[in-house]
Amino acid sequence: RILLANDPVRKGGAGMDGPGANGDVFMYYRSLRLNYYAVAALLAAAGTVFAAENPNLLTNGNFEGKGHYWTDFARGTWKNSIITEPETSNKCYRMELQKFLTNAKGTKRVGGFMAIGRTGNYFGVKVKPDTEYEISFSLKSNFVPHAFSVSVTTWDTLTTNQWVKGRKQIRCPKRFTYNDKDWTTCRVTFRTGANAQTAAVVFQVWGDESQQSNFSIELGQFYMVDNVELREVAPAK
Repeated sequence: RILLANDPVRKGGAGMDGPGANGDVFMYYRSLRLNYYAVAALLAAAGTVFAAENPNLLTNGNFEGKGHYWTDFARGTWKNSIITEPETSNKCYRMELQKFLTNAKGTKRVGGFMAIGRTGNYFGVKVKPDTEYEISFSLKSNFVPHAFSVSVTTWDTLTTNQWVKGRKQIRCPKRFTYNDKDWTTCRVTFRTGANAQTAAVVFQVWGDESQQSNFSIELGQFYMVDNVELREVAPAK
């Protein structure tokens, strides 16, 4: 914004013949710099080129349409839905914890996931083996960071059975910083295995009171995700 206010478009050629009044050299050296508009144009062009060379592989990652995602959790433990935020009319995916799983001793456990990335009736979108990819998404949640995680499922073959042999889970150990009021953009990278053919992004909440001294999960807690993208990371040149 400072550049925009103090660096107007030049109208009189390459520059001044010498310093201005009171020794001002701002416009004198104008020809040696790019102005605000030129920089903005270059940044926009660079973003367009990146998007074209590294397209988002996921469909419906903004949840404005239908399908391309699925869930897995015990009946009655979660409430999941596509919601519209009243303030912005933005659509996003929301999962809210409704019930704990318990054993005979009354120990609480939590588990469940939502995955996105399908090709027709098949699980996963096409990826390259032994290749680095980036996941980016917007997040709101009041779960503690150690309860919420992102991972990737890959398959060695095109399949309609998500549990088929050749299925692999790639954990993304990064813990994200977020809150339940504002959208936070999160990013994490991973590398596919040597035989990977397709992949899906998985959002999961897990907890076990018997294994965690800081279980810290309560009924009614939720997470919301939006703008989920999966892109190949361009190799360094």
